[in-house]
Amino acid sequence: MTRLSIILTTALAPLIWGSTYLVTAEFLPPQRAMGKYR
Repeated sequence: MTRLSIILTTALAPLIWGSTYLVTAEFLPPQRAMGKYR
């Protein structure tokens, strides 16, 4: 692998985590966004 492909692969995980967090926090109903069930 080239250095650029390693850097891009390494940058991919935080981007995926960030987009998952954003969707979970913003688009799910309140009280369910972070797994808080009452």
